[in-house]
Amino acid sequence: VTVPAYTTINTPDYVHVLTNSGAAAVIVSGRALARKVYAAATQAPRCTSLVAIGEHDLPADPRLRLLSWDGLLALGREKLMLPAPD
Repeated sequence: VTVPAYTTINTPDYVHVLTNSGAAAVIVSGRALARKVYAAATQAPRCTSLVAIGEHDLPADPRLRLLSWDGLLALGREKLMLPAPD
């Protein structure tokens, strides 16, 4: 289920959205937004993955699996046993 959120809200608001929606993963784009959402995702109990579209400078955290968009697509191809695109 997609749960949209305003890009202008702050980290505590993202914690609220991620926690109350029961989000297991979150997809973000842009460095500034990724930083805010990352901080919230590490506090949301069910959120275990963050997918970043584009460049990011997020640190590793044992509570959160960080994936790039391309990395997510590769995992999907691997699970479906599809060939890599040319």
